[in-house]
Amino acid sequence: MNFLKAFCPICLFVSQQIVNVQATQICVTLPDSDDDVQLVDYDRINEGIEDRFAIVMDKWKAEMTEKFGNLGDAIAAEADENFEELENTLVESITNNKTASCEVKPINRDDLPPELCEVRMEGACFYSKINTVSNVSYEQAKAICSDDEAKLAIIPNQEIYDDIVANVREKIEGRSYTNLWLGIKINVMSGDVIYPNPETFTKWSRNFPSIGLDYKKHQHVYLFASSNPGMRNSYPTFNHFGVVCQI
Repeated sequence: MNFLKAFCPICLFVSQQIVNVQATQICVTLPDSDDDVQLVDYDRINEGIEDRFAIVMDKWKAEMTEKFGNLGDAIAAEADENFEELENTLVESITNNKTASCEVKPINRDDLPPELCEVRMEGACFYSKINTVSNVSYEQAKAICSDDEAKLAIIPNQEIYDDIVANVREKIEGRSYTNLWLGIKINVMSGDVIYPNPETFTKWSRNFPSIGLDYKKHQHVYLFASSNPGMRNSYPTFNHFGVVCQI
């Protein structure tokens, strides 16, 4: 493991997450409790770690193979074998630090300004932020929502989808279309939703999702809002016009 830490940046990344978790008090929903005590978004943590794993490891494995040939392949294989141990340690650290001794601050959506609740349903508000140029990557979209203490939208059903599309189309009057990031992720080999869960509502544009090895980085879903709207998928560094957030 010491050898791996010297050559493997992702190992150092996970180790640092373990240290961070062990030093942090974490609030979660407890079993048999009606209180909403979840102040840590574990789905977002898992998503961030998975994204970081994929980006760093793809680059690192290529560098190892280029520098060391067969030895680089062996190092990468050894790192793969140690990932499960590192992840299990991280999960154990999170579990051991669960506590309910945290102040709950529920969101009162009735107090939200109209621009943060353009489409409302019970327990959630949806809104879009749209630029006139396509300059928003997936990570930037997450940051835009986070600034409002919101997250990328997971559209729950056809009714909310129709309302969001109508609202977006009204906001871009005079333009033929816009592309806005959502919070859904798919398996690019099968087209199945992997985040937040396989039952998640989707409304694909014709010939989407794009799947197969040629689209291996096209995990992230966005809304194509036009006269013929639908959901599409692309890679996270692609720039869209904005984002649909959920709070």
